[in-house]
Amino acid sequence: MRVHLENTGTLPAQLALEVRAGPQSDTDLYDGTGGDFQVRQASLNLLSGESGPLEVNVNLQPGDPLYDLIKTGAFRWGPGSR
Repeated sequence: MRVHLENTGTLPAQLALEVRAGPQSDTDLYDGTGGDFQVRQASLNLLSGESGPLEVNVNLQPGDPLYDLIKTGAFRWGPGSR
């Protein structure tokens, strides 16, 4: 996942992206219960007028929690920010 961001404000900005996943039955991917977990997290600092990419890379392999969850066919994922 990659987004290109630009700080159009007058103050420095600290941006963060968190990708979470969990079973389809988990109604809140951000509470740390019901099987949800953080997949990846990335952050970016931009001064006023600067721009840059914020990206999260995921390499799936057998045995990884996300790989195993996707194989079930009943999963949810979602991005969050801070």
